[in-house]
Amino acid sequence: MQVRLTEAQNSLRAMEGERDYLKTELEKEQKVKEVLLSEKANLEQDLVVKTQKLTQVEDSLNRLEAQRTKLQEKVRSLTEEKAKLEEKLSTVENLKQAMIELKSKMFKVRAKPKSDPALEGNQGYILKDGTPTYPIKKKVNVIPLP
Repeated sequence: MQVRLTEAQNSLRAMEGERDYLKTELEKEQKVKEVLLSEKANLEQDLVVKTQKLTQVEDSLNRLEAQRTKLQEKVRSLTEEKAKLEEKLSTVENLKQAMIELKSKMFKVRAKPKSDPALEGNQGYILKDGTPTYPIKKKVNVIPLP
């Protein structure tokens, strides 16, 4: 009986040791799990932020590409216009004709009458707050008696 008791105590101590070991391992695993869960939450938040930044970058990229295509079209039209002008001004006769056209345009611009009253001025009258500052001449009408 004594032997069984000592064997039972020995097995009990071994089981308690194993239980303590398993407890510490469980606590370690729980701590690792908590760390991993917090890292997962941080990574999910980072993912949300990064996707928002990505959509903003994609939007700006699309806008820039649209601007680039517009600018390319503008450059293309300007190069075509430049080629036309170079072709037009490549010979002496064409250059003389362009000079004549330019002179006629300049004459038309100079010959335009002024239509803006602010440019014409007030014909020499001095006004302050919309009323003349010079003395007003009074007209006297004389009617002969019959």
